[in-house]
Amino acid sequence: MVIGILVLVVGLGLALGGVGMQLFRYELNTAAFHKVVLRLLNNDNRERAEKLTRAVLRAPVAQLAGFALRARVPKHDPQAKAPGDYRKKMQERSFEQRVAELLASQTEVAMAPVNRVALLSLIGTGFAAAGSWLAFVHLSSGMQIGLPIALVLLVTIAVRRRFRMRVALRETAKVFAPWVLSDDDP
Repeated sequence: MVIGILVLVVGLGLALGGVGMQLFRYELNTAAFHKVVLRLLNNDNRERAEKLTRAVLRAPVAQLAGFALRARVPKHDPQAKAPGDYRKKMQERSFEQRVAELLASQTEVAMAPVNRVALLSLIGTGFAAAGSWLAFVHLSSGMQIGLPIALVLLVTIAVRRRFRMRVALRETAKVFAPWVLSDDDP
């Protein structure tokens, strides 16, 4: 029973810590952040917009926006065929396509900490479920029903937050794609 309680406490700590990180550390009001940064960009204040994206250290949305503002993409496709090749026009990716691909790959990089935290929450929930089964076999039926329901809610919150962050990052990539500079721009 002592081992069960210990496993339960460790599991709950992992699960609640993971959900807490998703709720507080990685959370950012995406619409308001986009509005402020776009206002700075529209007023020709790119340096302050980049500074603002660096100020929010752990929010993946701010990291992706900052990457988009600092990125430089070649104007012409470096992977295209040699000049004079009649297939060049068909195979060359446009600047916008290459920017979208770059931001999509950076979206996956920005999602990595969120994925780790969601996995940590799921592992913690599993430990808590195993610990509750080991520790509370002899307790009342209300405790045996209530704890699994709470654990299911923790899993639901962790998964929902992960998907919400993915949607926010895709939206950020779309909003800031037009602001990516080419190599030719000063």
